[in-house]
Amino acid sequence: MNHADLILTNGKVFTLWDERPWVSALAVGDGRVLAAGDDAEINAYRGPQTEVVDLKGKTVVPGFTDSHNHLLYYGQTALLWADLGGCR
Repeated sequence: MNHADLILTNGKVFTLWDERPWVSALAVGDGRVLAAGDDAEINAYRGPQTEVVDLKGKTVVPGFTDSHNHLLYYGQTALLWADLGGCR
């Protein structure tokens, strides 16, 4: 079993899993979720270097990424602004 870099405990973690939509703890390692479950289950992922955060009942939800753009604004800025990327 991999040790987690980060463990979140004592929270309300929304998993998006139909069979277990809410858990109290989460283990993260190498930037990925290793496990989600109750505090006792997740404590098994605790190692000597693991950071443990008590959420004190706070809620955790999956990250949201918004990748849309407004084409008119994007087109106007692309034409009106000079791209100085890579300049010194």
